[in-house]
Amino acid sequence: MDNPLDQIFFNLWNRINSPFSFIKNFQAILSFSGGKDSRIVLEFYNYLHRNYKLPKPIVFHLAHNIRETSQEKLEIQNLLLTLNDGKNYFRSKNIPKLSKRIKKSLEETGRIVRKNELNKIAKSHKAYLVTGHHAKDYIETLLINLIRDGGTNFTTMPTWDGKIFRPLTLLTDAELNDCYKYISNVQIWEDETNQSDLFFRNRIRKNILPLLEKEGIKFDRVYKNLHDDIEHLNFQEIHSLIKEDTPSFISIAHSTCSIIHSSSLWKKTLDLHLRLISLSPARGSTVRETFKFLQEKKSFEYRTKEFLLSKQTLGPAIIIPFNSSCYDAPKIDFSESKLQVSWNQQVWSENLSQEDGYHIGFIQDGLRIAHNKSKKEVSEIFRENTIPKSIRKYIPIVFKKKDAILILLSLWSPELQNFPKDWNK
Repeated sequence: MDNPLDQIFFNLWNRINSPFSFIKNFQAILSFSGGKDSRIVLEFYNYLHRNYKLPKPIVFHLAHNIRETSQEKLEIQNLLLTLNDGKNYFRSKNIPKLSKRIKKSLEETGRIVRKNELNKIAKSHKAYLVTGHHAKDYIETLLINLIRDGGTNFTTMPTWDGKIFRPLTLLTDAELNDCYKYISNVQIWEDETNQSDLFFRNRIRKNILPLLEKEGIKFDRVYKNLHDDIEHLNFQEIHSLIKEDTPSFISIAHSTCSIIHSSSLWKKTLDLHLRLISLSPARGSTVRETFKFLQEKKSFEYRTKEFLLSKQTLGPAIIIPFNSSCYDAPKIDFSESKLQVSWNQQVWSENLSQEDGYHIGFIQDGLRIAHNKSKKEVSEIFRENTIPKSIRKYIPIVFKKKDAILILLSLWSPELQNFPKDWNK
């Protein structure tokens, strides 16, 4: 093999081919920072396309605008135009300004924006995400979690978690170092903030990891030892995930919440439910703050970087991933005097004609609906059915001209009946 990287990529492909066979059939969305790790992944997927006819990856780049990088942005945009027939995504966001607004660190804000954008693109292309994380990144994350009381989940950042594929975690330390040497002749856009001691991860990378290396740590072996019991999802499983068979939300019954009297039990309960919808375990801060709300028996909506956790006083705790289909606009179809509404993986239809004034609308301030010869506030109906506040604006309501006549609660949950039950067209 003329290219020294090809031998490493050949070995990597042999490790991937059987347990992760889904990558032969689905397109990848590469989160491309411009740095050396994401560049290695890009070169690897180009190798797979050349030698095994795998689909070219769609490349996504987010410009954070933390510093003046107009020339760098132009260069990366030009690179993306040459890849995959230019069918790539370049996003530019003012992360410092957004960071102040949402009161998160620059690193956390960038991660939230990047993840939201990637999830949208992956969903629209029915693709999976791929990143340049490797075993050394895993050790950094593990140390951060231990230091900041983020729990004892040692299997964080697996090679494949049902959404994100991390092929570089299958490289040995020596192979990864060789990759760095072999890509020295290609352009890299390394973020200057990677050297700043203002960031906790950078301080660990610069001060703690060299000490561990001096003491003889093998990052790849530690990674393998702590992930050896992870079951790999096969082709059929990713196919079902991409077809969106995963629930759009999951509930923890109020009766269960009411008997949880310790934060450790609450974490186990949360993690079990998060795992069922392919989300990462809850961080220590999430567990502490939401457990406090449970103890106070208060209604709350708590946001993390991955999901919304909502609970009303006597209702269930509801976990909604931010890539959930319930955040999508309903699809409305009138044909042959029939109204069909598709939303949140559910479908409702009825013989109603648009010509007769029927249409779909949504909640407005003070909106009321006729029931038992009187009118009831729609917001009150949502509260009674313990529907999270942030979801209410998405729930379709059937109108006849200006009057609300039916709330399609069953599209949120098939266990709920549409309101009113005795609706008469």
